[in-house]
Amino acid sequence: MSTEAIAGTLESDLRLLSSEARRADGLASQLTGWLSGPEHPQIKEAAERAILRLRSFGARDDGLEHLRNSKDVLRPFIMAIESKSSKLICLSLVSLQKLVAADAIALDGLLVVIQDMEQVEKMHDEGVQLKVLQTALTLMQSTTLAQNEEGIAMVLGTCFRLLANAKNTDSVTNTAAATVRQAVALVFDHVLVEMQQPTSSMTAEPASPIGASEPGSAKGLDTPNARGHGTTNAALKLLDDLCMMATASEGMLKWLKAPTLPRPFVLDLLDFVLANSAAVFRTIPAFEHALLVRVCQLLITQLQNLLDPTCEPALQQADLKIVLRVVRTVLGHFYRQLKTKCGVFIETLLGGTVSTCSLWQRISVMQVMRRLCADAYFLHFLYVTYDAKEVCNLGPSSLPWSPCSLVVVSASVRTNSVCSLNERDIAEVQDFFELHASVVSPAPITQECKLLALHQMVQRFAQILDKVTWVTPESPQDDDAVNAIATLYHNKAHGKEWSLDSDYGTAPPETGAAYLAMLSIDSLLHVVAALEKLTDVAVDGAAVTPDASAVGGKQEVSKEVAVGMCQATWKVVLAALSQLLARSSSEEIILHLLKGYQSFTQALGVLEVKEARDAFLSSLCTFALPSKVAEDPDPDLPMSPASVTSPSEREAPPGPTKTSSGKATVTSTEASEGVVLTPKNVHALRTLFNVAHRLHHLLGPAWVLVLDILNTLDRILQSPGTTTQEISNSSSVGARPSDLAILSTAASQLFEATRDMSTGAVTSIMAALREVSTKVTPEAAKQPGQPKLYALVRMVEVVLTDLQRIDQLWPIFLSHVMELLSHPKTSIRNAAVDALSKAVLGALSHVNALVDSGQDKAEADQAQMEGHSSKRDKGGSSGLSPSAIEGMLLMAVEKLYREDREPDVQMGLLRLVLQVLQRHGEQLSTAWESLLELLSVVPQAEEAHTVQLAFQSVQLLCSDYMSSLPVHHLRRCVEVAALYGSQQADVNVSLTSISLLWNASDLLGKLYTRARSSGSTSSLDLEPATNGNIGSPGAQLDSEQYQELVRLLYGALQGISSTDNRSEVRNCAVRTLFAVVVSQGNRMSSELWDECLWEILFPLLRSVHHMSVTSSREETKGEVLGRLRGVSVKMLMHHSRNSEQKQWDETLVLALSGMGRLLRAHLPLLVPMQAFPQGWEELMLVVESSMAGGRKEVALAAVAVITTVMQAHGTTKAVSRSMWKRAMRAMDVGVEAAASPQCMVPLQARLELVNAIGQLNTAMHEVFEEDDMRQIFRWLQKFLNNPYSEDDQLVPAGTLPPVQKAAFSLFPSLVPLQPPELWPELLDSLIQLLKPHLLEGQQQQQLQQQLQQQLKQQRQGSFNARGPAAPSSNNNSLHRPALSSLSMERALQILLQLYKECAPWQVRAGMFCPLVTVLGKCMATRYTAYGEGLWRAAAAVFNSVVSCGLPAVNMAYSSQENQPPTAAWQCLAEVFEWFLLGTRIVALDTVTTAEAMAAAAAAADDTPDESDTAAGGTVSASPDAEAEAAAQAQTGTTGSDRQTDRQAAGTTSGNESSQAAVTRRPSSETPRIPESSPVSVPVASTNKPSSGTPSRRSSRNPSRDPSFTTAMSDTQQSSDDADLEAGVVDTLTDAVLTACTHAPEDVRRRLISVLDQAIVRPKDRHIPNSAAGIRFSHTCLRKLYVLSSRGIQDDAAATCLLEIAQLTYPVLLARYEAILVTYSQHIQRNTEGKDRLQLDETLCVLEVCSAMKIAPAVADAAPQTSSQQQVMHLCRRLSGKDRERSHLLSLYGALCSCINSKEYRVREVVQDVLQLAGQQLSLIEPVLQNDNP
Repeated sequence: MSTEAIAGTLESDLRLLSSEARRADGLASQLTGWLSGPEHPQIKEAAERAILRLRSFGARDDGLEHLRNSKDVLRPFIMAIESKSSKLICLSLVSLQKLVAADAIALDGLLVVIQDMEQVEKMHDEGVQLKVLQTALTLMQSTTLAQNEEGIAMVLGTCFRLLANAKNTDSVTNTAAATVRQAVALVFDHVLVEMQQPTSSMTAEPASPIGASEPGSAKGLDTPNARGHGTTNAALKLLDDLCMMATASEGMLKWLKAPTLPRPFVLDLLDFVLANSAAVFRTIPAFEHALLVRVCQLLITQLQNLLDPTCEPALQQADLKIVLRVVRTVLGHFYRQLKTKCGVFIETLLGGTVSTCSLWQRISVMQVMRRLCADAYFLHFLYVTYDAKEVCNLGPSSLPWSPCSLVVVSASVRTNSVCSLNERDIAEVQDFFELHASVVSPAPITQECKLLALHQMVQRFAQILDKVTWVTPESPQDDDAVNAIATLYHNKAHGKEWSLDSDYGTAPPETGAAYLAMLSIDSLLHVVAALEKLTDVAVDGAAVTPDASAVGGKQEVSKEVAVGMCQATWKVVLAALSQLLARSSSEEIILHLLKGYQSFTQALGVLEVKEARDAFLSSLCTFALPSKVAEDPDPDLPMSPASVTSPSEREAPPGPTKTSSGKATVTSTEASEGVVLTPKNVHALRTLFNVAHRLHHLLGPAWVLVLDILNTLDRILQSPGTTTQEISNSSSVGARPSDLAILSTAASQLFEATRDMSTGAVTSIMAALREVSTKVTPEAAKQPGQPKLYALVRMVEVVLTDLQRIDQLWPIFLSHVMELLSHPKTSIRNAAVDALSKAVLGALSHVNALVDSGQDKAEADQAQMEGHSSKRDKGGSSGLSPSAIEGMLLMAVEKLYREDREPDVQMGLLRLVLQVLQRHGEQLSTAWESLLELLSVVPQAEEAHTVQLAFQSVQLLCSDYMSSLPVHHLRRCVEVAALYGSQQADVNVSLTSISLLWNASDLLGKLYTRARSSGSTSSLDLEPATNGNIGSPGAQLDSEQYQELVRLLYGALQGISSTDNRSEVRNCAVRTLFAVVVSQGNRMSSELWDECLWEILFPLLRSVHHMSVTSSREETKGEVLGRLRGVSVKMLMHHSRNSEQKQWDETLVLALSGMGRLLRAHLPLLVPMQAFPQGWEELMLVVESSMAGGRKEVALAAVAVITTVMQAHGTTKAVSRSMWKRAMRAMDVGVEAAASPQCMVPLQARLELVNAIGQLNTAMHEVFEEDDMRQIFRWLQKFLNNPYSEDDQLVPAGTLPPVQKAAFSLFPSLVPLQPPELWPELLDSLIQLLKPHLLEGQQQQQLQQQLQQQLKQQRQGSFNARGPAAPSSNNNSLHRPALSSLSMERALQILLQLYKECAPWQVRAGMFCPLVTVLGKCMATRYTAYGEGLWRAAAAVFNSVVSCGLPAVNMAYSSQENQPPTAAWQCLAEVFEWFLLGTRIVALDTVTTAEAMAAAAAAADDTPDESDTAAGGTVSASPDAEAEAAAQAQTGTTGSDRQTDRQAAGTTSGNESSQAAVTRRPSSETPRIPESSPVSVPVASTNKPSSGTPSRRSSRNPSRDPSFTTAMSDTQQSSDDADLEAGVVDTLTDAVLTACTHAPEDVRRRLISVLDQAIVRPKDRHIPNSAAGIRFSHTCLRKLYVLSSRGIQDDAAATCLLEIAQLTYPVLLARYEAILVTYSQHIQRNTEGKDRLQLDETLCVLEVCSAMKIAPAVADAAPQTSSQQQVMHLCRRLSGKDRERSHLLSLYGALCSCINSKEYRVREVVQDVLQLAGQQLSLIEPVLQNDNP
């Protein structure tokens, strides 16, 4: 605080003081002032003067120093204190406090103030006394007064007197007590400050009295006081006075000049000083001396007196409590300074715990002992000082007394039978201290004191606990004391601890005794905790702790001392704790006891006191299980901890009786019934877990105890009835108790923590687990189902957790697994296999984790070794790299499998191998050898179940991991796969293994290709791969390695193909062998090719072909594939594989197919070989034999060989001409066999052969020679002429036979032909297929078949009652014609396509005649087989051929190089006559209807009806029925069709209908066919199956055609046919007659005559429809007009047309005139309207005549009669245009004869025509009219 602030504050206080003094001038104040001293005006004046003085100090820098030395400023306050005015005194003291606090008063002034305070304190004013106490405390804080002993004594004396004055109020007394405590503390604080000052003197000087003026005299301030000698002397004297007050009950203190205070207050004050100023008594010798001489003597004397059993609690309880507290403080803070004096205190305290003392004394002492036992270093001091020495040599001491002398003194004092000290006792003690205080160099005193302090303390605690909780034999179940202790712990946990002060008098004695036992328990537990702490210090080294600092610095504890302390106490502690824990059920006390268990066990373990450690563990394990699980101890042999007298005499601790193995067990029955875990069990288990975690590296063999408990615990936890006591006591049913889950988790964490344990600890755990597992295995084997071997599971967990030490753990684990694998019980063996699997898989996962992170195996090995080196002790680190670990694991699996194990063990090991490959195959390196060796052993046993399981591993290995294997492993891998292919146990395994060999070949090719592309050598040497990654970019094979591996693979496949009797496996091997050779051929060397072809493939082909030819055809049963559930499983045999020959045929097919693929892919490589020609010849021989053998698949394969090779290489140099010729010969042999009439080759084979011809043509068309093409033409003709074989089914109606269809489809692909000279042969091959005469024979054959069928149906009608008749089955035996109408139609289509689109014009011209001729023959079948479509197709083709061929013919006439086909015109004329006039119909040797009926009846009689046969006899048809059938056959209809026939026939005239059933010859007007014309010979054939409806084929007469009548009802078909016929007429008129420049005139006339004759052809030559016949005649009439009217144009191109018109015009006039004359005759006979056809023709002629215009040149050329010549003479006079209708004049007479017609239409048209004739002669004027007809 600044001087100005202080001055301001003082000025304010002085003004207040002056003001108060002025108010005190009244009468009352004056009277008070007169009685009390000086006048108040003086105070006012002094205050005003002080104010003025203060103002002079405020502005100066050294104002505070002047203020401190100024008496003027202090004087008003002194005068106010002396004024006796309470108000002024209080104001003055407050101001003085401010000055003292600001250090603004000099020492002299302070002493004056203190002297005045001594006077004021006698006033009984409460306010004044409180202000005095405040000021005193402020003065004690002043540093100026701290150096003055007299001032300190005066201030303290004032405070003590105020406290000792009983007349003061409570507030003053309480304030004085607090002030005294603080003031005393400030004295010792000043000592500490002085001690810390380097210049301070710590020597004590005698204090001198303080001279002071009389109170109230201002003069005393001027008298200088004697200087004090520091706070040290003051503190010593204050301590001496405090001790005097504690010993004397009355009297005045010499130094403090104050009366004595109550002993409890003084002792409490002394305890306060000792506790808060401990450093003073430890560092300053004078204070240490005072502590030992004064304080300890006082405490020992007081303690022994107060512990007298005769003392009354009411009198001495408070004193004992405070004395014990001081003793506790002294022992806790100054035991090092006390040294051997501690023994006296301990012995005295222990004496107060005996049973002779009262309960309250024992409780009080035990409370102190409990606090002392919590100090670990104090206990360490006791043990080192007393227990560790049998003789305590006190030796020379700085103390002139000994503990024994004090005991003597104490004994003398205790001879008085009073509890309080009298004057004689005090004097005796004072004399004793004065005596020894005067001795400077006392003589050494040696005294032997046998005291085992620590041991006696622990034993005394156990005795007290045993005494309180002792169970007598009379009442063994009496647990009241234990329950009372538990209640106290429970209350303490809830903040309601039992109190001696408040509860002792009111509580029952049992509660007090229980509290005493509770204190004993706490003391024991504190001892245990202290031992644990000391153990940590001893093991970890010296440590500085707050407790250590309190007793004077660093505490050092040796391990030997710690071991000795544990040896001295463990038996007693164990006996006491186990005895109490066995009878306790309260959770609070259980927790405390188990905490002691844990602490002591850990300490014993750390100190390696094995006997004690194992004893504690065994006892703890006993409490870890329920009573029904762990056997109870024998109740007749109770163990009392009081019986333990010394460590050497102490017997083994009592504990539960164990089983023969020393461990508790639980049976399956108990576990199934459910176990209730009490809180004691749960907490004991937790404690056990904590101990195991802490002592993991020190337990060693003791792990068996822990793990046996965990094994039992696991079985308990697995029981569904297991619960905790809380859940069991409640009625609720809920989730699993959390305690159980916690225990389960804790057990798992224990084994997870092994990763941080030492190698020795983990090895001990593994050994213990093995021992536990071995012990429980017999019991587990008796349990139903799969047993759970807890120890075995945990062994796996430890191995996986501590993989860095697997080299040391694996032998332990593996040896135990081998033991279990030899167990007779299957469930135990399965459990062992599962454990082994988990261990191996988990270890591999850990080992490969580093590889997955991106490192290679070498780096991973190094990283793993370095990573775990810091976690393992010396000598415990694993020397195995990850690769070595991997090899070690799999080698163990291999060795286990090779031993003679049970099948279930083998299956388990194989499953393990499969899992290893599935999960870790990518990272395996050194383990491959073991895996491959194991897998190679399996097929030798020929067990299906093991082979199937092992093959899964082989399949995975070959599919995914082969690319990462070294070369020697690749070789071994191929060998293993071959072994599984050749095994006989499972067919599917063999098949799949062969496919794996195929995949292996692809892999080898890739590796070799990679090596060739990179140009480097292989990195896959014979050493194990250093990198486990799949598909490493550097994986390569050089040529030698590749050839060796491929040769091995070929040999494996050859062995399977040649030796295996199973067709499936053999076929698969053959297929795979050829596929592999094909795929690897480009990489194979010539030497390997030679070996492959001549030693493997061709011998294989010969052998297979020989077996196919010579093997048996008898049906065989399916082979036994194996057994399933005790039943033999046979292979299902398809009918195509049910004989040995068929199976070998399939193999031959595969061999041929493979050879074809091989030659297609690598023929250029094979042809240069020397032996290849012989090989080709051998192959062709096999092909020929196969094609001609009549076996479908074999034939197909043989054909495919040739086509495959020729398609690929036929046009290259690889196929020589000799090879091709040999192949053609082989093909010819096949065609001859397939196209012969007695063909045995199946349909599919023949189709394939046809397709092969097309494929050969497509592939080699460019290189074919003429002979090759001719050969193809011949092959196709053979197939077309013989499309059937005996095994073919009937072809559905309307479809071609498959062979014909395929053959026809090849013809378009044969073009273009080179050379062109082949075109005639190609077209001729198709023309030869057109044989329409065959349809005649087919018609007769069909008619006979219909008659037979109808007769059979009539016979069956009489037996309808016996059931329906069976259908006829003889249809399949009918002969099928090779060439049908449909096949000829297809040939016509192809002919047209080739002729019109592809053939050159020269070919078209040259082939025009034969083509038109054959088309005409086909077209003529309209009259013999109207129902067939051949004539329609031929007519359409004819129209197209004429349109494209006739121009070529004309070009040939114009060309000078080619000879024109002169016969083309004659052929055309014949064709038109055949088709339009029917001139080709001749008399045939046909069977009459009656003859057909007779033949049908005979055939029906020869074939018995199925229904008749079933009845046991034959029944002949009646004559009436036969006659009716014959009639129906004659008309071609059945009964239901007659009405339809009559309706169709009704549309014709009566004459025509009457002639429908008779055969008519051609009209006399129709020219006959020359004798040289071929006559068709009927051939019995059939193209369609017979049915109930008549066939649409006809005889030579349309009326005799069965389809003729039916066709008449088909109006649409008739219309189409009429249009087709009209199209032929159009071809004649528009195509032929318009381009017949080079045709002879007689041919022209013949062609025109055809058109004219067609008008009047017989009605039976028409389309079977009257309307169609009318339209045709009208068409012909109009075509004559068209031909005649073409000469009108005047151009050069119309020359031919004019000539045709001139030739046609006379024919037209003659035909028109004949029609008109005939009609006029009907007019004369009055039959005009009866013939509608004639009427229509007449009208058509009249219409044409009216519209027709004729060129004059045409009209002049017509031959005329004399009358006509006259008319024409008149016409020539007319102009050219007027002569266009000259034909009307020529027909004038005929027209006039029709004028009388009754038909209105005829009469009208005739009138019109005559008018036109008049106009022609200019007789009438022309009128406008329509010229169109």
